[in-house]
Amino acid sequence: MPLQARLPVQPVTVPRPFHFFPSRPPSPPPCPYDSPS
Repeated sequence: MPLQARLPVQPVTVPRPFHFFPSRPPSPPPCPYDSPS
């Protein structure tokens, strides 16, 4: 039982920090819009 409860807890805590700390900021998308091409 302790093994099953730990499995669902690990995968849920991994994706959380990843989303909170986005390595790629929303800079590339607004780049083409900002540049007066």
